[in-house]
Amino acid sequence: MKLRNLITESKIKLNEAWIENETPQMSNEDKKSFLEAVSNFNQYGKSIYREGNFKQMSETIGKMIEGAKTVALSEGDWFDGITVNRHMKNLGESYKLFEKTCKEMESLQQRLEACYEDIGGTLNKYFNINELVEELDPVGQEDSDIDNDGDSDESDKYLANRRKTVTKAVTGESKKKKKW
Repeated sequence: MKLRNLITESKIKLNEAWIENETPQMSNEDKKSFLEAVSNFNQYGKSIYREGNFKQMSETIGKMIEGAKTVALSEGDWFDGITVNRHMKNLGESYKLFEKTCKEMESLQQRLEACYEDIGGTLNKYFNINELVEELDPVGQEDSDIDNDGDSDESDKYLANRRKTVTKAVTGESKKKKKW
C-alpha cells in the first residue's frame, strides 16, 4: 500500500471517529455548575502558590542540624560520643536527602505555578474568571499584617516602613509646594 493511501485512509478513520465521538451536550444545570467552577478558578491559587520557600526552609533546617551536631557531640562521655556521632552522621545523610528533595520540590512548584497560570490564561480567554478578593482589615481596625498573608513578618515591616517614608515624602512635597 502506498503512503498516500495510508494517510488518506487514516484521515477518513479519524474524521469518522470524531463524528461518532462528538462532545455530548451538557444540561443547563451541568453547564451552570461548570461556569461557576470556572469563575472561581482563582480560588485554587491559594493552594498552588505556597507561602513557604523550600530553599530557605532547607537552609534553616541545615543550620539547625549543624547546631544539633555541635551541642550533641560536645556533651556526654566517650561511649555516648560514638553513638551520638553515628546518629549525627545519619542525621546529616537524612538532611542531604531532604535538601535534594527541597530543590526538586522548588522546581516542581515553579512548574506547577506556570501550568496553573497557563490554564487560567486560556480559560480566561473563553470564560469569565472572577478576581480573587482578599479580606481587608476594616477601616480603623488595621493590624500589623499589612500584606494580609496571615502573618506579621519582615515583609510587613518593610511595607510599614515604605508607607511611612512615602507618606513623609508626599507630605514634605505638598508643604514645599505651598511655600512657593
